Amino acid sequence: MPRRWNPLSGIFCNQSTETLLPGLGCKMLKLKMDDRIIQSSLSIGGKRLLLNRLCCGKQERRKGCFSNPGARKTPFAGDHRSLFSLTCVFASDRNRSYHLGVIKKEGESGMNRKRIANRLAVLALSLSVLFSMESICPALTRRDDVTNAQLKAFANEHRYGGFVSAYWLGSGTLISPNWVITAKHLLNSGQANIYFLGASRSSPSNQHHYHPSLDVALMKLNNPITNIEPVSLYDLSFGSEAGQDAVMMGAGYPGSGSAGEKCCAGTRRAGQSRIINASSSFAHTRFRRPGSGALPLEVGGALGDSGGGLVLNVSGEDALAGVQSYTTVNSPQSGYGVQTGYVRTAPLNAWITSIATDAVLVGTTPPPPAVPTCNFNDDLLCDAADLDKMYADTGYDLVSGVSAAGLEQFDLNSDDVVDNLDIDKWLTMAALENDYATSHRRGDTNGIGNIYPETRFVDLFDYSVLSGKFDPLGLHGPHLWKDANFDGDGDIDLADYNSLTGNFNFAGYEPASTTVPEPSSLAICCLALVGAVSVFRSSIARNG
Repeated sequence: MPRRWNPLSGIFCNQSTETLLPGLGCKMLKLKMDDRIIQSSLSIGGKRLLLNRLCCGKQERRKGCFSNPGARKTPFAGDHRSLFSLTCVFASDRNRSYHLGVIKKEGESGMNRKRIANRLAVLALSLSVLFSMESICPALTRRDDVTNAQLKAFANEHRYGGFVSAYWLGSGTLISPNWVITAKHLLNSGQANIYFLGASRSSPSNQHHYHPSLDVALMKLNNPITNIEPVSLYDLSFGSEAGQDAVMMGAGYPGSGSAGEKCCAGTRRAGQSRIINASSSFAHTRFRRPGSGALPLEVGGALGDSGGGLVLNVSGEDALAGVQSYTTVNSPQSGYGVQTGYVRTAPLNAWITSIATDAVLVGTTPPPPAVPTCNFNDDLLCDAADLDKMYADTGYDLVSGVSAAGLEQFDLNSDDVVDNLDIDKWLTMAALENDYATSHRRGDTNGIGNIYPETRFVDLFDYSVLSGKFDPLGLHGPHLWKDANFDGDGDIDLADYNSLTGNFNFAGYEPASTTVPEPSSLAICCLALVGAVSVFRSSIARNG
């Protein structure tokens, strides 16, 4: 079966292009070159432009470089009459044409692809302003008697399908709060982004795992998506996918069965189709005409739907059965009769779940959420060393607080921020873990995690530690809990002193009835303690 990869391999995309258009991307989708004309396709911010003129020398007028009948004058057009000795490029998006500018002067050495690519990168920057204001169309090609609104509404019933903006624009499916599955050919080593419904339902991804032989990849989300229910994975125990009616998800080009695909990608849509066959690695659907067995929301795959999910219903539960990889060539492209190829996920379940460990198979009970623990350093103890790890891993910034992304083990109260509230939570959890009925207290430099109740005091020993380590500017830090850093900011200042005095108690944490020394009393007590130690050492020296 002939295959047309969506999208095709890039030719002109390079580092300069990506730098000039961050987040938009500049992709060359096709290239046809002879000694006179290059015809190609340039995608910027989801808009596909056909590079329909690249002319040499005085052939321009005869070739139509400046008299393209579909071209309209734009701010980029310039004075055509003065440019007859220059090479120029027009680009059109089927509705209008843009004059991209001059590539080289006549008489320069032959048409150099690298030079053209670099020039296009600069020219594309100007066009990006236009495209940032363009609306983005829906996805998938539909039967002619179905509206785009129907497919968009159907997509809202399957919210785990999203739009992927990466090296190529495409689609993806949420299989757990932390993982999206998509097509491998959409990604490179750079950052990708996945968009679902609303700004709170999107996340960048910098960690990608590629299947060694098939067009499938897993994206680890930097920020877990917790407000969309992921889809389960289809399992072979429920039989072959062939012959089953499925939901097709995508965010690619829209269009109709009679007209084929039309620009542009970016809106989530969903439709229906029947799986006509399933081989060892691939499953296929065919876009059928009304009256020939077509389903009510029959659709076909189009450019930009790559990575989208193929979903089956198993006893009322959605299950992902495939990842869109390619479509067959037909006319019109993506019109009636187009076959869409999916990589089957069921044979890959072991590989998927070995990486996305929180993804689940359909019909199974999801694993219980991880129970927060106060033991961060895996030493079987909940003690001050765990607080020190929290301090260090969060950059000693717990007074201001830091995002919990990548630091989830420290986010004990599940508010997506690691801060002093999590210190309070840890003190309670650690006390329970150590068989105490009441929480550990700030100010206790030596009793945290200690199994002996007689050490659970905030007393003069703790005052002496604080006074000896007092460092309000943090010049000698960062300091640990045992140094009297009770708020995780790396210094020892009046905030730490206030924490200590608030819990001061010679008799132990309960009841807190002992009078707390004033700062002047603290200084006197500390001096007295230091003096007593000095006398003791002198006595030992004399008697030694």
